[in-house]
Amino acid sequence: MSRPEPGAASEPPRRAILLQGPVGPFFAQLQTALDAAGWDTVRILFNLGDARFHGTGREISYGGRMSEWAVWFAGFVKNFGPSAILVFGDQRAIHRDAAAAAKAAGVPFVCFEEGYLRPEYVTMELGGNNAASPLRRWLPAEKTASDPRAPAPMPSNGFGVTAWHAAAYFSALRLGVLRYPYYRHHRERGIFRESLMWTRNALRKWRYTKSNLRKIHWIVEALDERYFVVALQVHDDLQLRHHGAGWTIETLIESTIASFARAAHPDHHLVFKGHPLDRGHGSSRDLTRKLARLFGIEARVHYVDDGSLGLLSRHCRGMVTVNSTSAMVAFGHAKPVFAAGESFYELLAANGQDRSEEAMDRFWRFTPQLDTRVWRDFRAHMIAASQVNGSYYIPSETAATAARVVARLDLLLDQAARERAAPTARLPRLRVAPSDEAAS
Repeated sequence: MSRPEPGAASEPPRRAILLQGPVGPFFAQLQTALDAAGWDTVRILFNLGDARFHGTGREISYGGRMSEWAVWFAGFVKNFGPSAILVFGDQRAIHRDAAAAAKAAGVPFVCFEEGYLRPEYVTMELGGNNAASPLRRWLPAEKTASDPRAPAPMPSNGFGVTAWHAAAYFSALRLGVLRYPYYRHHRERGIFRESLMWTRNALRKWRYTKSNLRKIHWIVEALDERYFVVALQVHDDLQLRHHGAGWTIETLIESTIASFARAAHPDHHLVFKGHPLDRGHGSSRDLTRKLARLFGIEARVHYVDDGSLGLLSRHCRGMVTVNSTSAMVAFGHAKPVFAAGESFYELLAANGQDRSEEAMDRFWRFTPQLDTRVWRDFRAHMIAASQVNGSYYIPSETAATAARVVARLDLLLDQAARERAAPTARLPRLRVAPSDEAAS
């Protein structure tokens, strides 16, 4: 093997800036893996929670005012010269400013999110997630060479360790207010209030566990193919705020019930699936019951906040949601989806980009059937383009996940270079024909 000439300049290492990651140690492990692979990395810390889960890699703390962050970071990008900027959650205010700086400097902006196909995958994309995802530009004619290997199964959902990490993170965040006096988190939740909410969450889970299971069993047995699922989201989720097309949890519940009472077949039912992480923070159950009574369909409206969404989806007629993961579950069971918010899967949604009341009214009666061939092609493309097998939270899986992320980062940077050379056309609107069979 030939050796470089004496005095020849070696190729400089790639550089990465890491901002905020998932709650827990994953970004610390990712930085360690990048450093071990020869990258030159730095992580920017914004609060004591970030510092609590930082590892041994290089870091700097930003303690300035949030109003000054965008200007400071643009200058830092210019001086540091990163090859990539890595963030978790593209809609956090500090990450939106970072995205603007990355775009101005021509630096690839790599966004992580929870997996679109959980629990086997996490999401890793260029430029944005969900409604800002590059997946939105996919065309049905495109073919993807799918990987024949099945993903490694995750041993559990990691809820317990995630909750512990969250408690440690937010406790440290609040305790570090003197060190980071100007930091404003994207979710303003005080320690005392948040503790009460999670205590109520646990109590409600215990109180309704048996009734939830009994109700789901009754629904799938007695109402097979005669009900629609409404999959709710966490009330302060950033994707709901920025890509929810104006919806809140309360307005979605009210509008869905009103539309269902007005237009659905009288033999059909509506099942609301509350988000388990939001169980202690709101009163969706009571609101759903009262609105169903107000619109005269109390006997046809049901609410559960625990149990299998997959089981409910398998036996339903269709789903209404603003939650990407919920839609993927429905598509996996060949069920049509009404996308109430902006999404990367509008191509597959029964309503396309039409989120009007009239479109929802039609959905109950004339529900288009999902084109399963298009879904299979889209799923293969989604896995190849945006999903990494692994978990951010399960301790036995995070190191392997970080290694897979590092291996894929080079591919994404090559993709970014190609996209800069040849911008991709915008996704055309898809027309979806109604099914031949409508409810009589």
